[in-house]
Amino acid sequence: MAHCFVTGIGTDVGKTIAAAVLTYYHKADYWKPVQTGDVKDYTFIQEFGYGNIQPSIYDLPLPASPHLAAQQAGVIIDTDRLVLPKVSSLVVEGAGGLLVPLNQEHYIGHLTAKVDKVYLVVKHYLGSINHTLLSLHWLKQQGISPEIIVSGEPNKSSEQAIEQFTGQAIQKYIPQLSEFSKEVFLNVANSWR
Repeated sequence: MAHCFVTGIGTDVGKTIAAAVLTYYHKADYWKPVQTGDVKDYTFIQEFGYGNIQPSIYDLPLPASPHLAAQQAGVIIDTDRLVLPKVSSLVVEGAGGLLVPLNQEHYIGHLTAKVDKVYLVVKHYLGSINHTLLSLHWLKQQGISPEIIVSGEPNKSSEQAIEQFTGQAIQKYIPQLSEFSKEVFLNVANSWR
């Protein structure tokens, strides 16, 4: 793996856990080019991941969509500044889902063009099949076939529907976790081998 992008069907679906496992598994650096809110995802990566943390280009205090957080901070996100750090292996984590606006012209999903591989993190809830199929449809339009990671409680019916409508199998799982420790993290990472 050279560079990969971790996105999800929405917020709080498990992207940062997936990114941490990928940094550990591939001995990669971590980069979240646009960070919003007070909770910094890189702190989780520092505790459980592997590589160096590459600094965000935009670190915006408002916990909101990047375009709104940028507007509140009095800046416009310039996608020309979102250049991949020069490292041999990198895990890039997006903010929210693929169609979260960065500015008036670009979505988070446009950053997938900069990497070699994309992972889509799915969490089951009412409406998640729709969100998953929409995300996969958009990626397909971009010529991208991502690996699908299911986070949380499995749901065979939802997973069968996703596979039936897309022809894509679910490759990896992050189990429902009541607590997170280094041992739990290593069990998840080792299950991806």
